[in-house]
Amino acid sequence: MPISPSNALASMRRSTFTGTNDKYRPVLRNTNLKNSLADYGFFDIAPEELFTTTYKESSQKRMSAYKHFYDFYNGNHWLNEWDNGERKPVNNFCKVIVDRAVDFFLARGFQISSVEGNEAVAEALDMIWEKNYKSLMTTKLLKSAGITGDAYCYVSVESKDKKGKDLPRDQWTVKLTSLEPQYVYPVWDDTRIGAMSACLIQFPLNTSTNGSQTIFSMLITPEYIKTFNDAEEQTTMENPFGEVNVVHITNDVEPGTNFGNSDIEHIIPLNEQYNTTLNSIRRIISYHAEPTTIIYGAKASRLEKGANRVWSNLPKPQDAKVENLALDSDLNAVYKYLEGIESMIYRMSKTPRQAFELSQGISNTSGIALELTFQPLLDKVRRKQQGFTVAVKKINKLIMFAHREILGEPLEALAVNQERALETGVKYTSPLPRDEQAEIDSATKKLAVGITSKAEEIRKVNRGVNTERISLEILADEMQALMLKWEQAKAISKGLIAPQPESVFTGSVGMNEDFVTLQQSIAALNEEESQEESL
Repeated sequence: MPISPSNALASMRRSTFTGTNDKYRPVLRNTNLKNSLADYGFFDIAPEELFTTTYKESSQKRMSAYKHFYDFYNGNHWLNEWDNGERKPVNNFCKVIVDRAVDFFLARGFQISSVEGNEAVAEALDMIWEKNYKSLMTTKLLKSAGITGDAYCYVSVESKDKKGKDLPRDQWTVKLTSLEPQYVYPVWDDTRIGAMSACLIQFPLNTSTNGSQTIFSMLITPEYIKTFNDAEEQTTMENPFGEVNVVHITNDVEPGTNFGNSDIEHIIPLNEQYNTTLNSIRRIISYHAEPTTIIYGAKASRLEKGANRVWSNLPKPQDAKVENLALDSDLNAVYKYLEGIESMIYRMSKTPRQAFELSQGISNTSGIALELTFQPLLDKVRRKQQGFTVAVKKINKLIMFAHREILGEPLEALAVNQERALETGVKYTSPLPRDEQAEIDSATKKLAVGITSKAEEIRKVNRGVNTERISLEILADEMQALMLKWEQAKAISKGLIAPQPESVFTGSVGMNEDFVTLQQSIAALNEEESQEESL
């Protein structure tokens, strides 16, 4: 039975890497031919004009580099992890640097934006991202990009359930899938920067409970999508998108290539040197923890050792003595060397040491001072955001195409500015702590001199909140205050007249789905009372 592309992609694992000529690791951990795409013959299902010999060789080098990066991110820093029965130490700077950059990148999340008048389109796109587990998926994409320099998102329409059965058309949804970069082989279009003319996705797939595997492949071009199990073609379908529906995300742009830069490539040698030095310190300390006894001018067999471990019966010569081997190494110099390596790692990774020590008191630190402290990391994040923003725009266009041409629900219909309906962007949040009191004070001063509006300050203060509803609630509170003042004035001027009870419910607290019903009930009671008085 043919395997559904979406179901197959959902089963991808990061266990196998292409590339037997691995200059970083001489032997792959898994030598099973079915589990090694290079040994099995990757690209065998693809036309030669798409994947030339030169392309295959460069891909093997790239996959070997990816494996090297993943090894260090996952803490596999030693070919032999044991030394005389003791595990060698690993101080994994690579993982914490990648993770910290992702934390600063995502901060409090991001939102899809649009041009003025098309906010409804942005909200609809944001909902689609949320249905695809926006936070989890973007975290995976950004970590993959930080480790390898590249990440990929596959945009499709989910028309089958997990068992491969067809879903009713009204249950079809747009599916966003994060792809592991070591399984993706893009063919770049020479006429369009960053665009693909084809893309191959290829990885091992478990097909039974006994652990047997096949190689699943999916070849995507603007014209068709083909799937294969091993070398046997399974399905062929027309590509409804009319373009390669895989979006590449660059971590940091590198001139002369479409691939991105890894965050850890240049610090791996430093991390290796740090761990090598740390292992030397471990061996020195371990050796002197149980010191070796040295005997001068005598043999141990002729000496006597008492109950309190005191050597006796030493020969007469003055040079005869017994002592323990002392630690004469200058470990302070070695520790200073480690500190130097650590500082260099922070500098080369553009990650200030303070980024890992946020527990320090910063209550009296101004926002400008904090930004200057974290400036290298913030600059690094901004460079990452450039590639991510371009990718999100491409993904959004594919989503809108799928909704219009495949699902029959054009999101463009929500746009007021139809000509710019496809123009979207990304709103990022700041990772630095917010001082709301300082923001309010600044907003008050700006409002006083007339260089901003209340609506703009509402948008700034209430990030990620429905600003339209907040505006209505603020207006309702102001209206309620005016009505209460009016009722109080009437009561003072005309005697003790009971105020209209509706005025109590006109504020934002009363703005809910029961408000109209409550208003009508009060009005009906007032009408009954007036009728009784007239009788």
